[in-house]
Amino acid sequence: MMERLDEIVEEVVRRLKRYMAEKRVLLLLRDDSDFSRVKDLVQLLEAADYTIVVCSFLLKDVKVLEDPAFRNRAFIRAAIFKEVRYDEFLRGFHGVLISDLHFEECRAYLDLRFMDTIGKIVFETVKENKPVYAISSEMTGVKNPYLKERTNSMKEELSKMKLHLFTEDWHPEGASKTSAEEKQKTEKGKNPGGLREQGEEKVCTHRFITLSDVNTLKASEAMWISPEAKLTMEASDYARRNGIRIRRK
Repeated sequence: MMERLDEIVEEVVRRLKRYMAEKRVLLLLRDDSDFSRVKDLVQLLEAADYTIVVCSFLLKDVKVLEDPAFRNRAFIRAAIFKEVRYDEFLRGFHGVLISDLHFEECRAYLDLRFMDTIGKIVFETVKENKPVYAISSEMTGVKNPYLKERTNSMKEELSKMKLHLFTEDWHPEGASKTSAEEKQKTEKGKNPGGLREQGEEKVCTHRFITLSDVNTLKASEAMWISPEAKLTMEASDYARRNGIRIRRK
């Protein structure tokens, strides 16, 4: 009997150690999100050895949970926050990823108003100096120059509190948009020296490209990486904001 008890204690300790070592991200799924982009972010996080825990706020898009990208993961419902304290629950996570944030929610967070459940999750996360990442569909495709300038300013302010917004300028691999002609030239070897139009070329051979790999680059510089390399979200966001072009060999 004592031997059995020792085995149970050892197993509990083993599981606790594994739990403590996990880098966990809480994924908040909401209706009307760009779920294909969410899946890209999930893949990027997993490539960086993060564990995704899904929290569903879905009411009409519940079939999304059947997608292999979200199925068979640790899963909780948003109703759990009626029973537990936000700070205690979020203590076990390294950050939060939100499938979509509305424009008015972003404005409220700028004014430090965190009213509903998601707002309280955002507040408790950034309060502990942990990052929150979110896709904002309402802030994509802005063509009016003045409005674009204001929304960019809003994003910069939110990033200061570690709330980072992804817009149409963000790509899963962190690469900036290129024209079909540029891609064709690269594929045919017509531009063997790389893109030299602005700044110097840099090469990074790391498998995972982190913020420290890109924050030494100047605005508009280009960096070449391997086809298999993955960018962390911090690196991708920094490159986008500073016009750094990420190119794959």
